[in-house]
Amino acid sequence: MYTADAASFFILMEHSLPLNKETLRQTMRARRKLLTQDVDCNAALIQAFSSVFEHCKAKVVAGYYPLGGEISPLPLLDYAAQHGAQTALPIIRRGIKQLSFAAYQGEDTLCVGEYGTLQPAEGKTVTPDLLICPLVAFDGQGHRLGQGGGYYDVTLAHLRKQGAVMAIGLAYAEQECDTGAFAVETHDQKMDVIITPTGIKDFR
Repeated sequence: MYTADAASFFILMEHSLPLNKETLRQTMRARRKLLTQDVDCNAALIQAFSSVFEHCKAKVVAGYYPLGGEISPLPLLDYAAQHGAQTALPIIRRGIKQLSFAAYQGEDTLCVGEYGTLQPAEGKTVTPDLLICPLVAFDGQGHRLGQGGGYYDVTLAHLRKQGAVMAIGLAYAEQECDTGAFAVETHDQKMDVIITPTGIKDFR
């Protein structure tokens, strides 16, 4: 289990909660851009991810290509590929909330998709049983604040109806907020695990 240390920045309780989601997103995006993902950070992420990966024995691991200061899952995808998993990135299609996933290896060609995301130029469609999710913020109960489009909530709801899938939120520890800092709605999908460079929070 992971406990946020004193270096973590929390949304101060002096503000009435929950906070406006868009205001919180702006604050947390700005905070995230100040953080650096260095070699030590990657090593810590891989160590945490390896224990989850080995426990769930995932065969298809999907991540994302980082944009706008998002912490990168690419070292984790490399680890998964080296240990026998098929890796993949999401495909966003205009007007369709449910993501699809295309097989991806580190040297594959990428193209620009919707909202400036990078996605495989080609690759077979796969269904992940482990999904690494980007986030803007998270709380101590595993709730995730995303970009606001709802793509990951819709996609996770669909995957969970199909069968077992592990949802991992990937973030810096400094992206943690107080529980209750943002409103949680009925369609919001909780993370099973949050991984940060300081460790793991397990909500299973």
